[in-house]
Amino acid sequence: MERAGLSRVGRLSLLAAVAATIAGVAAVTAVVAAQDDADPSSPRANVLSDHVPVVDHTGTVTYRGDVVPGAERTVVSVGTSTGGLVLTIAPEDDDLHAVAIHDGSDELAAYDDVRGIALSDPGGTVAAWVEVEESGTGSTDTVVAVDTSTGEELGRLPVSGYANVTAVRGDEVAITDGGSSRLWTPGGSARRVRFVPEDHLVVGFTDTRVIAADSDMATTVYGRSTGAEIATIADLTQWDTNVAGDLLVGAAGEGDVRQVELATGTSRLVDTTVEAGVATFGEDDAVVVLGIDAFEGDDAGGITVDICPQGGECRSVTSPSVPLIPNDAVGQLVSQSA
Repeated sequence: MERAGLSRVGRLSLLAAVAATIAGVAAVTAVVAAQDDADPSSPRANVLSDHVPVVDHTGTVTYRGDVVPGAERTVVSVGTSTGGLVLTIAPEDDDLHAVAIHDGSDELAAYDDVRGIALSDPGGTVAAWVEVEESGTGSTDTVVAVDTSTGEELGRLPVSGYANVTAVRGDEVAITDGGSSRLWTPGGSARRVRFVPEDHLVVGFTDTRVIAADSDMATTVYGRSTGAEIATIADLTQWDTNVAGDLLVGAAGEGDVRQVELATGTSRLVDTTVEAGVATFGEDDAVVVLGIDAFEGDDAGGITVDICPQGGECRSVTSPSVPLIPNDAVGQLVSQSA
């Protein structure tokens, strides 16, 4: 039976659902090598795994020079942070997932019984997810927050079976249950974001802004202290904020990519060379764009990705391994409902 809180998420867009599938459960399709740029003379700025994690058919994850061995794991999502990588793994014999925190050299901690995927803050050291405990009388859902630099648990928050973690930033976790949005600091109580309408979902936030989307793919930027609407952007199908918290980027309709200045709400189209499916921020706020052809199965020669530096022209690279756009950037709510 479909949970009411997730049905709204599923209506955000078909494209976001496809993107989440590619970056999630279907990420370990038949690809060949762990390298991500066939040209060894390319500048490091154009090496895909310096911007986003990539995974090969064995489940090996490569990111910024770190290689996390796979051993045939099904890696459904990789979250990035300043402390370590947050791998969501699908066991073959279980509907629930597992989470491994990895610092690039060692596994720091592992957690089981995870519903959906773990989310993390690329500029911080917090990750969070929903844990499910089964019993003879039913199940209990709890949001778990972990320090990615140590793997140690920071706090737990009991939630309803409809609840999902929707974003993580700093020491805060955004949670929705399909009827309200809350911000939770581990060790404290959850605070309702009252200016976000009940039919919206918080898809990102910063120290000064809250970003929420509705089922018609309208994304609204709010001032966090006042709740005032700064801007509404139509047709964004996924969302990512940069580490500084002043820019938002996402794929828009008809293969476009739109970047928004959060302070003013002004936006511009990024002049990509590929027809965009998913966009996120990489190193130095370069916009990394996964081409729509990756979603159409046309990946025999590799998956085409644009790397677009701020103020510069986009350059296409081809990855024989599957790019795992970090899970703070890819319709993560949809992948949690899978």
